[in-house]
Amino acid sequence: MSNTKSITKAPEKVNALAEIKNLNRFIDIESKKREILRKFISDHLKKGVDYGPIHVAGRNKCPEPWNCTQEKNPKHYSKDTLFKPGSEKFVSLFHLKPRFRKDVETWEMLGSKPGIVAYICELYNGKGAFEGEGRGVASQVEEKDSTPNKLVKMAEKRAQLDAVLRTGGLSDFFTQDLEDKSQRPPSEDYHAEHTQQNKTAPSSPRKASSKQISLIEELLAKKGQDRAKLLSFFKKPSFLELSADNASATIKRLLSMPDKAPGSAPKVEPSKAPAPIAPAKEEKKEEKTAKRPALNFQIAWIKGVLQQLLEMKIITEQESVQLDFITEDRFFEIQHLYKKQKGLT
Repeated sequence: MSNTKSITKAPEKVNALAEIKNLNRFIDIESKKREILRKFISDHLKKGVDYGPIHVAGRNKCPEPWNCTQEKNPKHYSKDTLFKPGSEKFVSLFHLKPRFRKDVETWEMLGSKPGIVAYICELYNGKGAFEGEGRGVASQVEEKDSTPNKLVKMAEKRAQLDAVLRTGGLSDFFTQDLEDKSQRPPSEDYHAEHTQQNKTAPSSPRKASSKQISLIEELLAKKGQDRAKLLSFFKKPSFLELSADNASATIKRLLSMPDKAPGSAPKVEPSKAPAPIAPAKEEKKEEKTAKRPALNFQIAWIKGVLQQLLEMKIITEQESVQLDFITEDRFFEIQHLYKKQKGLT
């Protein structure tokens, strides 16, 4: 009787041992795949072009993002994010071909609203067999100046990134949903501002009030800051030309500064109605070398030819998602290189 039981159990033990061996073999194969991927990333992907961290801290936590670095404030940056050039290298490595189709299900789930574009990217191998897919959405709410063509390209790019990360199992190496700044959900402040702009559509920004101007003058003297230099930064002849928003931001910045040390430069008494003041010669020299942020129309120009700039490799993928922080000098450099490659110079 005992012999019969042992004979019936033997196949079960053999199957269990076979499963364990197969599992160990699969683990070894998977471990080798991960090691190969890690080596491929190290040898063939360039940080800042194919992947890299994204500045994700809001203005309330990082008032000067153009001066922020990952070394100084690592919490202000995301985990390494895969950019479009990097995803194309993985597509080539895996011998995949992307195909795009409309994502009707996601579009309907989002309310079937105009200005929303949704795509599915399907990846097929060299034999035409389906390997995986990803989804991507772009909305006009994210980018006020978006054209239909730009929205389509943004949605396709996001769908391909999602497909590559999912199919290749690359989430260990790269994060998702932060491929560009505009992919993050807009803040409540942005929604409120966007709605208010659509309702009122002001022709010009509201000017700074007399109370704001007086407070700026008082704080400049108290903090020992240069009045002419501040006017030069805003490119205004007097504080009367400042917008209310710029005045508020200036007041907030001045309040965060320490008071001037005793025995420093004499205090400048604030005037009731500040008159235009021409900068001194030394201040003019400093103005030329100062890294001023690019103006709105300059950033708008870059956004209008952004895809071409990326294809020409004039700007990096990481730089393209932080356009609000580009300096004026960098704008002129980008514009010069663009015209040069287009044969316009």
